[in-house]
Amino acid sequence: MLLTGEASAAIMSNGEFRALPPEESARLKIAQTIVQIPNFVIVANPHLNKALVARLKTQLKGFLADEDDGAAFASATGIKAMSDVDEAQLRELDSYVDQTRRAMGVAR
Repeated sequence: MLLTGEASAAIMSNGEFRALPPEESARLKIAQTIVQIPNFVIVANPHLNKALVARLKTQLKGFLADEDDGAAFASATGIKAMSDVDEAQLRELDSYVDQTRRAMGVAR
């Protein structure tokens, strides 16, 4: 919609912007960075066995470190590492939940 003129502005993640073909991203300008947040957050149901969650976390981090598959994933997504999120980061993101739900049409 930005490229056709139907919209004058948009909010997108840095990962989404980097995923655009070069000929499209070259036609756009980043007007403002509003917040630095993780590209995405991987969450586990709190009812899952803690050992299972720890094993999955280890496997995900191992995948990112893999020279073949992890490197290809990093190249395609820009995601090169995974870090543990803390409560402060989650609380910071909470302020965007209602706005995001309204924008997506799923407000409660």
